[in-house]
Amino acid sequence: MDDGRHFKNDFDSYVPGMEKEFYDQLGNCTNQWKKKLMESIYAYLRKLEDGLSLQHHRLSGSVYGGSGGIALTYLQLSKMMQDGYSQNYLRKAENLLQVSFKHLKDKNQVSFMSGVAGLLAIACVIYDRMGDKNRKAECLKQLRRLSNLCQNESLPDELLTGRIGYVYAMKFIEYHLSCEEQQIIDEVIKIVINSGMNYAQVNSCHSTLMYKWHDKEYIGAAHGLAGILYLLLKDKSKSAAVQENLSVIKGGIDFILSIQFREGNFPSSLGNSRDRLVHWCHGAPGIVYLLCEAHKVFNEIKYLDAAKTCARAIWQRGLLYKGYGLCHGVAGNGYAFLCIYKTTTDPTYLYMACKFAEWCMDSSSGHARTADRPISLMEGLSGTIYFLTDMLNISNAAFPAFQIPNTS
Repeated sequence: MDDGRHFKNDFDSYVPGMEKEFYDQLGNCTNQWKKKLMESIYAYLRKLEDGLSLQHHRLSGSVYGGSGGIALTYLQLSKMMQDGYSQNYLRKAENLLQVSFKHLKDKNQVSFMSGVAGLLAIACVIYDRMGDKNRKAECLKQLRRLSNLCQNESLPDELLTGRIGYVYAMKFIEYHLSCEEQQIIDEVIKIVINSGMNYAQVNSCHSTLMYKWHDKEYIGAAHGLAGILYLLLKDKSKSAAVQENLSVIKGGIDFILSIQFREGNFPSSLGNSRDRLVHWCHGAPGIVYLLCEAHKVFNEIKYLDAAKTCARAIWQRGLLYKGYGLCHGVAGNGYAFLCIYKTTTDPTYLYMACKFAEWCMDSSSGHARTADRPISLMEGLSGTIYFLTDMLNISNAAFPAFQIPNTS
């Protein structure tokens, strides 16, 4: 299917054993693959540094498109790159975060990707690694206090700018700091579930849960139902609110399943019948995570089958003209294959992820358009670097600002 949005995928189809070029049976990188990844990471880091020197005054403060997301990438590098520069990366992350707090326009925005919650959560982890207990405690106090803003009825529920983005921020610090934030998380989850149920009932929706953002009922991960349901389902083992409403959540998942296009993708919003966007933000690459999690929770093969159908669409149409980014780029689509691989252990999907990573490393080919925010986490170079560093350790790989490592 040629939708005018992707390059033709000329990679060879998977044949058993092809993954051995990249990883051994234990999931460790082969020497050749590790060398290639490291060379590309360092080359892109040099470009990132050049970009920072030229664009630092124009960057927003957010995790999505600004210096906050670049700080998250340097935090990732401090953990993943065993090259003796861990403390340098950590200091760089801390410096960028200070800039982020100054540049963030809306200090009352509660989500991880767009608001101060993301900056505070990242700061907690950085100061924890630096051993600065006082600043960590202050950031954690401010982050917890933001939960009060989630009571605001005008606040959306979606991931990018809304309440479920705050839930992610709290899950992020739970994972990295081994702390317990369930009471706050559950309070916000109750609001999110009630909001979706009320909207669905008032508007006679076919789904048991539905949400509206900017006058549209979005389906995908960034602004829509799938991103909300995924993070609700991820908290099933701990959240009383999720357990009490599990059948309602399942109803929402089954509704999404019912509108999947035959070729594997999904509409970006209700009322939109066009099969266009094979993006993490608005299509199959973001909905894969919900389907894989639903398979784990409900043990129903239909969810895994749907995820595999998504993979076929992503393989065929996921080498996007938009470039190598996460939100609507090849790196973000590569993460979808890693999700399915970790759910199935089928090396087909590991091979697919590796080929998409190779595409991202081939910067001389002219594959990538220049992104609107060319060095950012979600649209630009920082996200590509993040993806390639995750390919060094696939067992712990997780789509940033959306998944939590080792729980994905």
